[in-house]
Amino acid sequence: MGGGITVSKDDFEFSAAFNPRVKKFARALFKLNGTQAYAAFCSKIKDFSLACAYRYYGQDESTAGVNRDFRYKESRSIKAFAHLVSLTLTYSFSKGKQTHHDEPMLYEAPADNGLGTFNSVVKP
Repeated sequence: MGGGITVSKDDFEFSAAFNPRVKKFARALFKLNGTQAYAAFCSKIKDFSLACAYRYYGQDESTAGVNRDFRYKESRSIKAFAHLVSLTLTYSFSKGKQTHHDEPMLYEAPADNGLGTFNSVVKP
């Protein structure tokens, strides 16, 4: 059982999540998952956004099983990917048809068909 939180303020956002070590039982198998954690900070300035994230993947995950016919044990430990840091820069642009909204978009007419002059396509 884990949890997460996201906090936003203006053009900034912080996210964090955590999953503790988990034990699972499935008939004759016993599985032990490692701890996982995530934290990210994002900022948006005009058409650019910058994000920095940190991920921790738990180590020493194992699966074991004992039955009268067999014994099974598997252990995984990927040390190279335990701590991952990423930096992302994104540029957003718009291309194509745009709509222009000059008038109020809410009409209180008894026979409104949803079409109006406010949805006209802007031509270059």
